[in-house]
Amino acid sequence: MAYYTGKDVKVWVLTEASTGGITLNSAGKLEVTNNSGDASPATTNNAQEIYPFDSHAGLAGFELSDVTGVDLQYGAQDEEISFFGTKTPGKIETKKDMSVTITRKKSDKLWSVAAQGVCGSASHSDGDGSHAAKHGLASATTISSGTTDPKSTVVGTDVVYGYRVFVQLKADSTGTANDGAVIALRNATYAEYTTTMSNDSANEETLNFVSMVEPLLLSGHKTSNKFTGGTTATTQTEM
Repeated sequence: MAYYTGKDVKVWVLTEASTGGITLNSAGKLEVTNNSGDASPATTNNAQEIYPFDSHAGLAGFELSDVTGVDLQYGAQDEEISFFGTKTPGKIETKKDMSVTITRKKSDKLWSVAAQGVCGSASHSDGDGSHAAKHGLASATTISSGTTDPKSTVVGTDVVYGYRVFVQLKADSTGTANDGAVIALRNATYAEYTTTMSNDSANEETLNFVSMVEPLLLSGHKTSNKFTGGTTATTQTEM
């Protein structure tokens, strides 16, 4: 486990699609939009937008605002195995187990709606729009209801399930320097959401993402203002 204060890290939470982002419509419901071409952060209906990872991985200005703390936990799930005639059982790793918990000052309702709100009629994937967006996108134009196997949630051969969370442990000195270590959680489920309200300080919200996919460890080097190696889509064999 590693804990970082907000001033020590930068965090991007992006969709796993190449063009589909998520925003709030005027009714306060979640909608999919193609905001991959945005060169500056947009605020729609008083809420930040979620951008595609392929176009905004590490792009300056698109990181989460007002982050006060980040808690990273990394591990693996294993299974004990034993054979007749052996005294000591062994263990075999079955899958990775990594989570990130982000605490930030609550400035809009985007993440609370993504956790427990509903989708607009044009963006739901289950026929009634009653689900939120904990599982990311189902396609480039719809939000997943979580009823599809993550490995089968694909656009072409690219898995679009979940979110891609980039945590840069320190700011890089230049865009092409190798001095801004980055951990990228791929295909992460938006697992938990909590809000803390106080009369004495700013209201805060906590976002928790969990991934079972091998994370990317990047140097912080950027190509075309994006993290080098951070824009490769997850394949089905990696899930």
